[in-house]
Amino acid sequence: MWEPTVVNLAHAYRKLKIYHEAISCYERALTLLNRSLSTYAGLAYTYHLQALWLKPDDQFCTEMLSLALVDEGRHGIDPKIEFE
Repeated sequence: MWEPTVVNLAHAYRKLKIYHEAISCYERALTLLNRSLSTYAGLAYTYHLQALWLKPDDQFCTEMLSLALVDEGRHGIDPKIEFE
């Protein structure tokens, strides 16, 4: 399967809360294109959602996502990295 198709499938599984399938698709996509920052971000976000699904009041998980989002907003992504 082509990487964007696998990533789209992963997004669909994530939105349906079928986290184990989403994680599997993201990991498969990373074997095809291992420098895709958006795929890594999708995988990380899915792990985060899975953790919240298991324990919605987990303070550590919530704090780590908040810190990651603030850091991402501060530094941004170099778009050239993803396509090297």
